[in-house]
Amino acid sequence: MLTNSNNPLFLQVQNLVQALNNKKTSSTAKNDLLSLIEKIGVEAEKYTLSCLLDITDFKDLKNQNAKKDQPKTQFLIHRLSACTESLPFLDYFAEAIESLSQKHNVIECINELFKHLKLTIPVQIVMALSLAQSQNAPIAKEGIPLIFASESNQLTHRNLNFEKEIS
Repeated sequence: MLTNSNNPLFLQVQNLVQALNNKKTSSTAKNDLLSLIEKIGVEAEKYTLSCLLDITDFKDLKNQNAKKDQPKTQFLIHRLSACTESLPFLDYFAEAIESLSQKHNVIECINELFKHLKLTIPVQIVMALSLAQSQNAPIAKEGIPLIFASESNQLTHRNLNFEKEIS
């Protein structure tokens, strides 16, 4: 469990996440983060997600200022999509979200995350399942409606595609 953020490796993750928005260092930061995640494993992935979620202002994504956060947001979307394909993600995504509770309203962050990031329906469902099995009751309570919302979005998309095929 990532409890010691003074660990040099985790400080390096924090610095690399911050460097994602710098045009000159963004590519190197991405590669270095991926390398650290590969070397350290799930704990580094969880901490990287926590850092990305912590410093991303989801309410500001529709604003003009959002362009400065675009590389960071794109990396977050990429990591969420990649992580949802691994089984441990179900266990640790809720933990990454819970780590935000010291600084943020977690429920608000969850809702903004689902609302503003353009994630695929399967990714949304896996994230919602992870939240639904959280040990933190308010977070688990938030995850259950998100599962149904994601599934109904998927059904709506299917119906729209079916209607397009018919016309």
